[in-house]
Amino acid sequence: MAIKNPEILIPILDELADHLKKWNVRASDTINESDRLQLLATDMLEEYNHKISIAINQAEEDKLLVDSNRLEVTNLISRCESELQDALILKAECKSTLVETKDTLAHWEIELSKAKDWLARAEERLRIAEIDLINAKNEHESAQRELHNAEGELQSAENALYDSEQVLRDCQNSYTTDKEGNRVRRDCSIYLERVSNARDRVRRAHNRINDANHRISRAREWIRKAQKERDDAQDEVKTARARLQLCQTAVSYSKKAVIESESALNISLDALSFAEGSNEEAKAARQSQVESSRKATQQEDIVEEMITKLSNAKSEHDDAKHKHKDAESYASTAQNLLSNGLQELEVRTDFLLRFAQPISFKATVNPDEE
Repeated sequence: MAIKNPEILIPILDELADHLKKWNVRASDTINESDRLQLLATDMLEEYNHKISIAINQAEEDKLLVDSNRLEVTNLISRCESELQDALILKAECKSTLVETKDTLAHWEIELSKAKDWLARAEERLRIAEIDLINAKNEHESAQRELHNAEGELQSAENALYDSEQVLRDCQNSYTTDKEGNRVRRDCSIYLERVSNARDRVRRAHNRINDANHRISRAREWIRKAQKERDDAQDEVKTARARLQLCQTAVSYSKKAVIESESALNISLDALSFAEGSNEEAKAARQSQVESSRKATQQEDIVEEMITKLSNAKSEHDDAKHKHKDAESYASTAQNLLSNGLQELEVRTDFLLRFAQPISFKATVNPDEE
């Protein structure tokens, strides 16, 4: 049943008008909040777009850096591998050189030992040659003395022969006269014997002189040979000493060469260790570069995802703009309708108030009539 009592309708209409006014306020607040959210969304999109631009630039720079690092790491690995091969070759060469220097040292130590033995033999030869020369000279002096004595003996023997021959002639030229007046020769046999002995003595002296001359000749030949042997021995000693000095110098240089070779081998081992370390570091750098490349790819994927999200957000924002414009249009229409409705309610309320004035009693509202 419709309510016809003005006193009931007027509060209801007033309440309706109040609800409509509150709705109008809420609708206006909603539109304002929507405007604020639209502006905020626009600012957020612009900020997000700026961040994406920065991310894109950073991703491009990182990609260029990764590409540059890839080339640099590739070149580094190539150089490290080349240096590692060079270090291995150097190590092998140093080992070979060390073996050669040790062999050379062993060779010259053997030669040094031989040179010492040779010098000892040469010095012994020289000592024997000098002794032999001294003996030869002594023999020559002895032969000279023997010759001098033999010549003295010859002179004495010749003098004795001359004297004995003179005595023999005197004896042979002298005679005596016997009783009959015959000449009687003296017995000169003793003088003959003396002359014979003197002649033997002269002959022996000549033999002695000849022997002495032969001794002198042999002594001179001995001296010549001994001098030659001594000279040869001196030359041999000189040569042996030169050989010894040469071997000593060679051993000294060989020892230095061994020390230098060992030092070079140690340096080559250090270089090999450094090259192996550098190679391992280069491989680690390659792993880091691969990881950086992977992260750069992930970064590109993230940027692409961000661009997609931005595009979606822009689409949603544009759609929200359209909806916001529609909402503003609907709100404007609703406000116009609300304004008209409120005016209509005011008119109706005014009519009800006028209509209710002649009534002097207070109407009772039946709940069933409502």
